[in-house]
Amino acid sequence: MTTKWDGTARQRSYNDNGHDRSAFCFSAGPQELSPEHSITYLLIFPLTRATYPGAAFLAGLAAIFDDIFCLHLVFMGVMIMTQLNAKQTEFANALYQAYAKNEPLTESDWTGVVTDDDTAYAVQDRVMQLKGQPVAGYKVSLTSKQTQDMFDADSPLYGQQVAERFLTAPADVNLADLNEPLVEVELAFRAKEDLHSNDSLDDLLHKVTVAGALEVPDARFKDWFPSLGKYNVMSDCAVGGLVVLGTEKDADLVFSDVAAAATVNATLVKDGEELSSGTSAEVLGNPLESLKWLVTKLEAQGKGFKAGQVVSSGTFVLPPHLTAGKWEVHFDHELGDVVVNAK
Repeated sequence: MTTKWDGTARQRSYNDNGHDRSAFCFSAGPQELSPEHSITYLLIFPLTRATYPGAAFLAGLAAIFDDIFCLHLVFMGVMIMTQLNAKQTEFANALYQAYAKNEPLTESDWTGVVTDDDTAYAVQDRVMQLKGQPVAGYKVSLTSKQTQDMFDADSPLYGQQVAERFLTAPADVNLADLNEPLVEVELAFRAKEDLHSNDSLDDLLHKVTVAGALEVPDARFKDWFPSLGKYNVMSDCAVGGLVVLGTEKDADLVFSDVAAAATVNATLVKDGEELSSGTSAEVLGNPLESLKWLVTKLEAQGKGFKAGQVVSSGTFVLPPHLTAGKWEVHFDHELGDVVVNAK
């Protein structure tokens, strides 16, 4: 059976409190700041809203300053108040429209709109709200020194993905439905249960499945690789395109221990010609480290890596451009082959 991606994007209604945080948020007043301001606040409270007796007072206080901020109460007693200014909100809307219509943006039109990590992730969250679909998984980018240097970064970053962007191999992909796609060789992990920041690498090994994957990064910008600015990469859901998954297996059956996850070899082939090869050690030394980084990052943001969600953990090789033809990745460790037919 071949999976075919039709390039569609759907818009549904959404809750302004946020698709991931709505069950844990309260807000008061408009959620817009003046165009000159973008503010992220962090307050620490000992208990969550459900048990904290001062929650009503805090909500009233927020109402007094409803033209300044809204309050978002999240896990672990951390209250985060985040706002996008008018230009940043416009940017999120433009990214969504570029995604829905496959009409890329010009980066110079948005230079300097986002200048820090927190705002970039807030723009990404807004784009996901506009998509109106649950977060089905993630991709982690910049998982090697070489790729971090390309985007002037010193750590990984992540992007959220909806379910229709995860395909099962073999998959047919229509290039007309994409902008300027690349090809990456990765391992993908799916959570069998909720994952937590206090999980050790060994815990994670036993809590996930693993599959070989061929990721197709694709930005909502013209001429984006490799010069797109880091904050625009982050805002654009880490330039998420498609992720084509091979056969999933319990990770602790594929790998005898954590160290074995760093020993996967893979070869990228197009139309029968070998293009490149790499190992999973290229991904933060071990792709389980990439998974651990993501789980910890999400939890710090009041989110979480939930059972059933999947992550494409980082590339083994520098990505070539996806062009018409038959693309294959051959993995060892009995992870098999992943095939994409690009037309």
